[in-house]
Amino acid sequence: MSIGYRKALKREADRERAWRKTRQGAFESAFVSLDAHVEKFDDPGKIAVFSDCGAGEERIFARYDERDKSRQIADALRRLSPKDRRFASAVLHGATWRELGLTRQGFNFKIRCIERRLSMQ
Repeated sequence: MSIGYRKALKREADRERAWRKTRQGAFESAFVSLDAHVEKFDDPGKIAVFSDCGAGEERIFARYDERDKSRQIADALRRLSPKDRRFASAVLHGATWRELGLTRQGFNFKIRCIERRLSMQ
């Protein structure tokens, strides 16, 4: 291993260590990444142990068909302000807190606010 490469690895390790000492870095480092677990498995089929394969969603919506789910989601979105509707639609389509330009706390706070608004109506 060359000296330059070793120095680059040390600098990267130092940056990582400094990041973990920050508030956000400590928070994010406290979580174990699913990717780390996936990489340990030789057989990708074994990763199914970490998933319920949609069983939870099936139990929640067992009594609804697709039209009922779509209608309920549309009704809930209609009751929101345009700004909240855009946010909720983005989340329903898989947008993450980073993609929306929010902090994790801000994202969760906004979700809770929208949930409260919907439950009060």
